[in-house]
Amino acid sequence: MTFVGDDDLALAIRMAATELPTNQLHKLAAAVAAQGAPTALARHAVVNTVPTAIFRHHAAALCAAWAGEEALSERSCISCIIRQFA
Repeated sequence: MTFVGDDDLALAIRMAATELPTNQLHKLAAAVAAQGAPTALARHAVVNTVPTAIFRHHAAALCAAWAGEEALSERSCISCIIRQFA
């Protein structure tokens, strides 16, 4: 059984930081920071920030992990973490 939590969020951030170009990583951070909570509308906005398959894959993974993490609801925290890897 898989649980979504800190490890999933950290993994999603690490994978995005490793596989996305820096400019796309910054766009991902800005898109997440613009959202108040990990809602379906937020996911749609974040995933569609950059129209490439690899970006959408990582954005969707990050949004899924964020939605599963109750303790981390501050969008600025996620944005800061993403920028840390850029």
